[in-house]
Amino acid sequence: MAAQYAVRLAVHMKAKVTLLSIVEIEMETAVLRNWKVLEKQMRESATKGLSKLQAELSAGKHGVEISTDIAAGVPMEDVIENYAVTKKVSVVVMGTKGATGLRRILSGSNTATVIAKSSVPVMAIPSKVAFNAPKKFVYASDLTNLTSEIRLLARIAKQFQAEVLILNTITSGSSKIDKKLVPDAISKTRYPAISFHQIQSKSTVEGINKFVKDQKADLLVMFTHELDFYDKLLGKSVTRTMAFQSHIPLLVYNRS
Repeated sequence: MAAQYAVRLAVHMKAKVTLLSIVEIEMETAVLRNWKVLEKQMRESATKGLSKLQAELSAGKHGVEISTDIAAGVPMEDVIENYAVTKKVSVVVMGTKGATGLRRILSGSNTATVIAKSSVPVMAIPSKVAFNAPKKFVYASDLTNLTSEIRLLARIAKQFQAEVLILNTITSGSSKIDKKLVPDAISKTRYPAISFHQIQSKSTVEGINKFVKDQKADLLVMFTHELDFYDKLLGKSVTRTMAFQSHIPLLVYNRS
């Protein structure tokens, strides 16, 4: 469960956890004469669910402060974004069951949608994944903004004494990167447990999945970038695809 993962993560990060429930009020519902009654009922139901979950998580006696809150509105990704920014949230943790093919296109995913919108880091937790302090990060990168991104990851990795594996996937042709780029970026972090890996694969997603599995990684880290109109229309986002396909926690930072 993503909530349990968030609590265990908070122990290591010395952080607080807020269990947030979104009450989705559609415009069609809001214009009804009894919309206030409906909203009240939805809030009461959400409060009961949150209180039960809070009690279950607090029973673990882990020492983490756990609070609850409710936010109303649509769409969900906007509500979460506004809440995270207003409350100065450090990371949004959400669960994901995963879906592929036509099912993914038709059903969508709240987590993937939030990833696309959020200016706050989002951690997607696959179902049935139990928390283990991550000891090996795979940082899938196109090597853009490498220096600033690897510095950020190095600071996080130090808290877990974890290894960081920078992964660059080539789908066609050969590498054209500056040979000094990666060594220079790594040296600037002053963190010794960083290595660079470049692989060739028919697709970026397949390459990342195989590398993560072969390396037995604990956490996949990616940075999103703004997609143009056609990419958004066709769903050509490696990061959002990984939100569906990754079998380990996925931590996403938004570059924009």
